[in-house]
Amino acid sequence: MKLFVLSKENLPLGAAEAELLHGTKASHRLDNLLFLDVVHHETTLALTREIHDVLFAAKAKDLAAALTELPWHERVESPFLVRKSGPSLLSEAELAGFVWRGLEAAGKRPSVDLKAPLTQIYLFFIEKEVVVASLRWRNDERFSERRSHLRQRNHPAGMSPKLARAMVNLAGPPSGIRSILDPFCGSGGILIEGGLASREMTGADIDPEQVKRAEENLGPYSIAAALTVADATKCDALGSFDAIVTDLPYGKGSRLRDAETTFKAFFEAARSCAPVLVVGGEEGAGLERFFGGWSVKASFRWYIHKSLSKRIYVLERV
Repeated sequence: MKLFVLSKENLPLGAAEAELLHGTKASHRLDNLLFLDVVHHETTLALTREIHDVLFAAKAKDLAAALTELPWHERVESPFLVRKSGPSLLSEAELAGFVWRGLEAAGKRPSVDLKAPLTQIYLFFIEKEVVVASLRWRNDERFSERRSHLRQRNHPAGMSPKLARAMVNLAGPPSGIRSILDPFCGSGGILIEGGLASREMTGADIDPEQVKRAEENLGPYSIAAALTVADATKCDALGSFDAIVTDLPYGKGSRLRDAETTFKAFFEAARSCAPVLVVGGEEGAGLERFFGGWSVKASFRWYIHKSLSKRIYVLERV
């Protein structure tokens, strides 16, 4: 069992990202702690801070006895550290003492290193429960360094890198979703995040200047995405893909003149192009009226600023 510690930016979206990327539903979620019964974990997540191996769970009142009985010598390699999250009467030093004594009892020579430990034990206290886990992965992606205004060619409607990565992950596990098309690629935000997540990305845009902008933005990341000038309403002519991940144009920064006709034609063409469609659009735009032939697997709200929010849909071809 793996424990995913979600960032609290958008818990429903973060939980769905972890579930869909791993192709399984969580056994349960406690606040920002998500439990997935998986052996291996993916490391391209945007809205997960850490992933842990669950060692055991217990009632808080039974914690001391449980910690004493756990075979720490099988789970801990020294030097180690112990951290806790949530209210507890026991200090981190007292909790570490249980690990220390367990290692000594097994004939080991324990040591603690708070800066460079080989094993990191975390205790998550939630109301009357406690989950004891061992850290396996911490998210050190520098998404903020890839924000639109920091790229080679800026665009005012550039998407948040975190959201772009999450949308790529919502398409499904990399074992089944390899090739991804973004037919409204703009300046390439989704292409960058998909490429860095080892997906095979294809980008298209009806505006040649946007395609050129995307090409320049991909350069620093050495991402070999296929780029072309093409009309998204005819994306079925671009071939077949495992998924489409795209953000529909909106607002003053968009040159889209006839959204009604464009979006209707796009959703129809997309059905012949890919079985999965992850699409973002302006909240309240009523995109659901274009979903004929698609079933909504999930949808999420993503706040941008002031009164502007985005709606993210995960669609499956009927």
